[in-house]
Amino acid sequence: MKVSTTTAVINSYFEIEDVINILAQAGFDAIDFSFCNYIEKHNSEQEIKEYFCRLKSLAQSKGVCFNQAHAVFHSSCKDSDEWNQKRFNEIVQNIKCASYLGINNIVVHPCHHLEHRKYSEELFEYNM
Repeated sequence: MKVSTTTAVINSYFEIEDVINILAQAGFDAIDFSFCNYIEKHNSEQEIKEYFCRLKSLAQSKGVCFNQAHAVFHSSCKDSDEWNQKRFNEIVQNIKCASYLGINNIVVHPCHHLEHRKYSEELFEYNM
């Protein structure tokens, strides 16, 4: 069994390289990478790949691995097809970046822009 935690909250206060060090020093075996705090800083797909491969190498050098990830969320917006398409493209990019970290599993929250109790059937159908 691996003891794991997410980068979601701590990455709000520290750069991801520092987060990896902090979590490794705290005794975690694995890290759940949260794309919620990730801000694209690269100009090309090659730079993105190199960045995430460096993070993977850093984690390995500290004795931890990335065991899963969380894609950005919320996954949808009720009244904006443009926003929804942009977010979908971000999620696809998150999946690709997770693969560079060696991650096999990524949590993608379903589209959920309506009140669940009132619209559970509609949301289920929309997500299917």
